[in-house]
Amino acid sequence: MLGIMAFCNIRKVNETLSVTIKSQHMENTMKRLTAVALVLLAMAIVLPTTFTAIAADQSTANEQAVTTKININSADLKELQKVPGIGPATASKIVTYRDENGPFSQIDQLTNIKGIGKVTLEKMKPYITM
Repeated sequence: MLGIMAFCNIRKVNETLSVTIKSQHMENTMKRLTAVALVLLAMAIVLPTTFTAIAADQSTANEQAVTTKININSADLKELQKVPGIGPATASKIVTYRDENGPFSQIDQLTNIKGIGKVTLEKMKPYITM
């Protein structure tokens, strides 16, 4: 009888230890998940702000690069690209248009170039002259 009671007690102790170990494992897992969640939350807050700030800095840099107005009748490809809204392809189209049609007599003639519409022209106007 004593042997059976000892066996039952050993079994209860074994079950208690098993439950305790599982509980500690679960607790450690929850701590890890909480840490990961906090890191992801921090990234969700910080990263969009960082990318917005970078984009704003680049936009401001482009606008500050044009300290004097660019003459659309004499500017080369590199100078034309300093104007916000004019990239390499558009600058090339402007030079080609100028070579084929002569100098611009009005700034609004830029809308004759594919890729330059009224909205783009309005954004460019503060930075260009003839």
